Amino acid sequence: MTDNTTLLIMSLAREVYASLITIIFYAWFARLRYNWPMRVRRILIGTGINFLVHAYTRFFVPREVVSYLITAVDLIVVTRILWYPHRGFAYWTAFFFAFCCATVQELCVALLYTALSPHPEVMLQFMGR
Repeated sequence: MTDNTTLLIMSLAREVYASLITIIFYAWFARLRYNWPMRVRRILIGTGINFLVHAYTRFFVPREVVSYLITAVDLIVVTRILWYPHRGFAYWTAFFFAFCCATVQELCVALLYTALSPHPEVMLQFMGR
């Protein structure tokens, strides 16, 4: 395999892993906070949708603002699948709290990564951004 193929496969594998972690986080959050059930089938469907959206936005959407809007819609769709049949105020409250917790968690991981890596921009350029 060439270096570009290996890099593409590793990027896609990373996207699948990141999508799975994200979806499990949202399902787990609703399970802990609201005692809503975690369904394996819904987690797999959500992971697939999240993976496809992130792979598409990473490789084919040149604007970050558009990418963020697509990701926001993706999170709403995925949480609707995960937390069905909950809707209305219960859904939006759960979504808001889960989104805030995920943002704080990602911020902490990003700050830790920046503290441990002397030149994080080199890694980002290596991954195609």
